[in-house]
Amino acid sequence: MNLGLRDVVLISISVFISLIFLVGNNWLLSSHQPRYAVIDLLDIYNDEQKKFVDLILKKEPTDQDRTKALNMVEDSSKRIDGVVKAITKECGCILLNRNAVINPEALRDYTQEAKMRMTEKR
Repeated sequence: MNLGLRDVVLISISVFISLIFLVGNNWLLSSHQPRYAVIDLLDIYNDEQKKFVDLILKKEPTDQDRTKALNMVEDSSKRIDGVVKAITKECGCILLNRNAVINPEALRDYTQEAKMRMTEKR
């Protein structure tokens, strides 16, 4: 089999074009796969509940303390929702409840980040 220069050039061009399509396809598939992370919502809710209980059960709570505690309860779910949405947007990932994942250690955990943001929002 005798290949001329024209045949070698055509084969090289065909291989190069195929390689471009393969690399492009792999890049598109890998860049559009969803990323996942976890967050322990129960832990965050427990922290919020502890703050509420500490305020209500202090030695002699005032009416102002009780009102503040009730407002805290009403506001907690809105703040948690806002923090979770902000983290999801910033990380570009889908946040899953840590307790619903079989192997949560394999994913990044944003629980501490959420707790810090909850403290900042007060």
